[in-house]
Amino acid sequence: MFQSLRKIFSSFRSEEEDRGYSRRAFYNFVAFLVSCVLFSFVAQKHKMVLLTDAVAKRG
Repeated sequence: MFQSLRKIFSSFRSEEEDRGYSRRAFYNFVAFLVSCVLFSFVAQKHKMVLLTDAVAKRG
C-alpha cells in the first residue's frame, strides 16, 4: 500500500527531488529520536536530583 502511494507521489517529482525529500525525512526522524533521548536523559537526571535532595533532607 505504501509503495503504491510512494510511486504516485514520486511520479510528479524528479529523482533528485525524491531523494531530497527522503533525506530530509530521514534527518527529521533522527533529530526526533535524538531529542527524545535527550529529554529522557534530562528528565531522569532531574528525577535523580530530586530523589537525592529528598534523601538528604530525610536523613
